[in-house]
Amino acid sequence: MLRETLHLKALIFITLSAPFKPGTVNRLTLDHEFELRLLEAIPLAELVDKAYLRGRELAEGRITAQNLGLGGLVAQALRSSMQLTGLRPIVGLAVATLTLSTLKGVSDAQGRGLKGSLRQLLLYTLYRSSPDDSIKLVEGMESVGASRILSYLEGRGVTRSRISLEGLTLGHLFELLSSVDTGFMLNLRDLDLILELSRRAGGEKNVVMGVFRAYVDLASNRRILDTGGFELRSLHELLKLDRSLRGRRDELDSLIGGVYIVATLASLDRWPWI
Repeated sequence: MLRETLHLKALIFITLSAPFKPGTVNRLTLDHEFELRLLEAIPLAELVDKAYLRGRELAEGRITAQNLGLGGLVAQALRSSMQLTGLRPIVGLAVATLTLSTLKGVSDAQGRGLKGSLRQLLLYTLYRSSPDDSIKLVEGMESVGASRILSYLEGRGVTRSRISLEGLTLGHLFELLSSVDTGFMLNLRDLDLILELSRRAGGEKNVVMGVFRAYVDLASNRRILDTGGFELRSLHELLKLDRSLRGRRDELDSLIGGVYIVATLASLDRWPWI
């Protein structure tokens, strides 16, 4: 286990289990799915080190951005998680986790801070990747039935042949898909918003409250929930609110990847507890 990635792995489980995220997975959920979501995170966490090392190899010139293989890694994580749990995985969480780990591998090898060099890191990795890797990512989402994301691509005419013909990199694909899942927000278009939200989350007193702040801010920014007056309530009220939002689970799960990105970037600066 790499010490450099402990933060990234810990934030997977904290993001999933943190309370006060009504409508999506949280540790107040009184059903079996919460346990399965934690199980889903295990193969994802196992691939974090691999993504990190590939980032270092890229920075050291041992591989190129064209054969970095991030899309294939995400596809592998999605398939492994679904085989383990039988549930359709939370796509955005896998995308966000493995992308951040790759970027951290590059930044560590270059001796730069992750947060302060995100723009250059994104250009160096995602926007120089191969169209074949974008196709592997799409194939991975197809294999786990990520219907909401796939329908969005279909509605915009983004097919495998178009990806190949137009040379769409992961950066281009992330810009498109961040509209439907916040886990794709590690792209140049959304970068300023991600940095601002991480600053806000970093103003909280601990990581769990940072996750809460990120969830509320993203839900408000995407107009998914009316967060006016949204506050920490009694356990009874939170459970009632959670149940009332269950019909929108796929939509609310699309916030989890972005929450992970925001909380992780905030934690690297604000709560260096590892």
